[in-house]
Amino acid sequence: MCLSGRCSSLNVASMTDDDAEILDAIERWVDREVRPIARQFDHADEYPAALVEQMKELGLFGATIAKDYGGSDSPPRRMPVGHCDRDCLDGTHRHLQLHLIMAACVERFGTEQQKQHFLPSLRRVSCVAASG
Repeated sequence: MCLSGRCSSLNVASMTDDDAEILDAIERWVDREVRPIARQFDHADEYPAALVEQMKELGLFGATIAKDYGGSDSPPRRMPVGHCDRDCLDGTHRHLQLHLIMAACVERFGTEQQKQHFLPSLRRVSCVAASG
């Protein structure tokens, strides 16, 4: 289970082996790719485009979206996102959180047509979520 021990706030008793593997993969990615450069991006107030691309590949932008709309089939769908929240650099964290909040709004309150249209695009990040 959770290699670094940073998963203490998660309900590890309900995690499957697949869930634990997802968390471990995210932990390794954060340690390898994010931690070494996080301060650089935060201090320069730059958008970490390369990290966002990697987050797409890891499926983090679809972590809260139901499988019916192209998201995760893991029951604790918020688990990987909460883990990344604590460890991702500030700008990337804000981008991910806003994106997932908007996806959750569409999934909870949107019509079926809106869900079918927007959620797969949000998962792929082929559209950008925003509020204003």
